[in-house]
Amino acid sequence: MRIAGPLQKACAANANTSAFTAKTAAVLTVPSGNLVGQIANVDGGGGRVPNRIRIYPYGLGANNDGFALRLWAWYRGHNPDTWYPSILTQINCTMGSFTGIAGGQVLNTEFFVDTISLVALIGEPTYTADVTRFGRVELYTPANDTPAWVELDLRSAELLEWDFDQTTNTPTMNALYQLVSEVY
Repeated sequence: MRIAGPLQKACAANANTSAFTAKTAAVLTVPSGNLVGQIANVDGGGGRVPNRIRIYPYGLGANNDGFALRLWAWYRGHNPDTWYPSILTQINCTMGSFTGIAGGQVLNTEFFVDTISLVALIGEPTYTADVTRFGRVELYTPANDTPAWVELDLRSAELLEWDFDQTTNTPTMNALYQLVSEVY
């Protein structure tokens, strides 16, 4: 059985960054930035977390404008004030002509992505450097001006952070996301 939450905005305001942010190996305070927030149901680490996320990227620009998106996972160390980052996925996004709704979460001037591609070897574990990729990354990329999405495993992350990089025609970028729990 799958339990899914509502679609939420990744960032309160669209990102307009022209490069991914550099991360440090460990942070002595709770990380800041475009965080989903603490998704663990616990104090002090260890506990129940959603195990999947579905992402619907979009941006303010025009049809065929592009950007890249990274989703970072943050893991708490033995010392609860120490956090370590890891990239869950990096995707390249091309916007289509499907827009949101005036006054909605995604506005009628913002375009959903209709084409998504995974960046090679980021977002899926590998057995070797160039063959036999595996993982649970589901990608729906219609390339027909309807919304594309990617769904992936959260790998027990307690915090998630969004990171965007403008690539083609410098759109502003954002995403809707949905946390999913699979109950066995």
